[in-house]
Amino acid sequence: MRKANITEVAKLSGVSKTTVSNYLNNKGNKLSDDTKKKIKKVIDELNYVPGIGARKLSLKNASKTIGVVMERTAMEDSLGDTIFNFSHIFSYISTLLEKNNIKYIIIPDQNLQAEKMIDYIKGLCSSNLLDGIMLVNIQTNDIYINELKNMQFPFVCFGHTQIPGINNFVATNHENSITKAVNLLISEGLEDIYCYWTKESKVVYDQFNFGYKRAMKENNLPIKDSYFIAKDFDSKEPIKGEFYKIFENQSKPYGFIIPAYKLNVLLEVAKKMKKKIRKDFLVILYDYHSTTVKESYYTYIETPAKQLGISAINMLLSEMDIDCKSKVTEKTFDANLIVNQSSRFK
Repeated sequence: MRKANITEVAKLSGVSKTTVSNYLNNKGNKLSDDTKKKIKKVIDELNYVPGIGARKLSLKNASKTIGVVMERTAMEDSLGDTIFNFSHIFSYISTLLEKNNIKYIIIPDQNLQAEKMIDYIKGLCSSNLLDGIMLVNIQTNDIYINELKNMQFPFVCFGHTQIPGINNFVATNHENSITKAVNLLISEGLEDIYCYWTKESKVVYDQFNFGYKRAMKENNLPIKDSYFIAKDFDSKEPIKGEFYKIFENQSKPYGFIIPAYKLNVLLEVAKKMKKKIRKDFLVILYDYHSTTVKESYYTYIETPAKQLGISAINMLLSEMDIDCKSKVTEKTFDANLIVNQSSRFK
């Protein structure tokens, strides 16, 4: 049976979540008797059990701090510009937080046992050190989601989640982005298109895969699973070997859709194999920001960092029952396909 939450209690009682929280914390001395009775009646009918988050809403000594939980690999240089990506997004987030007098701290998931990390996060939440949580680089069925939901603690997922009933997330629609990129390469007459991604365990992996296959199917082209490269490469050597294999067996032009931070590896191999871009192959970069794309030469997919950052923090502020000027109207955003020379033959 699904647990009721403070939002439902407030809605059915006709009051704000803060008012319900005041009632729960025995701080309802300014509430009318009728209001108290309405809240109590709804609580009894829903068999509502308040969590940590529900009780914190009315506390005057709230920490005014949110925790940003990042998976360990998101903090590593081995994933290229991942760190820059999130710092880029946080530049928008921090502006909104500053306007609301809220700070944030980074909490890296250091690959500890799940139970230990859960206990650590619970401790931060229950000891009034945090008022909300942002989960970044989300995994399929992330270990924190159900725990935070059961605690009724304000949180938002920065990335898709596959747990039914979880709607507080923001994400890029990677599937549409990859479909657009593949279609662009097909329009240049290519049939052999390689798409590279890093972590098979990511929700993003599924979206890349679906988008790639959708475009191939729509164009009546054979889907070759070996063309969708998805391995957890910790250095450039493994992917370099993959690129060598591809060029060694090349009999006609190929297309590549790769992360921007792997471009130098591709170009290094192409040079040694005497292959030239826009003659022997075309390339589209999956780029988090335009700073790595030089002189407008490369076609790239640009993540909507500003929209994601603003939407995420507004959603979290709403979960924390803090009024914000900008209301969340979208949860998913299409990335822009910026077309330049690298995806066109001479």
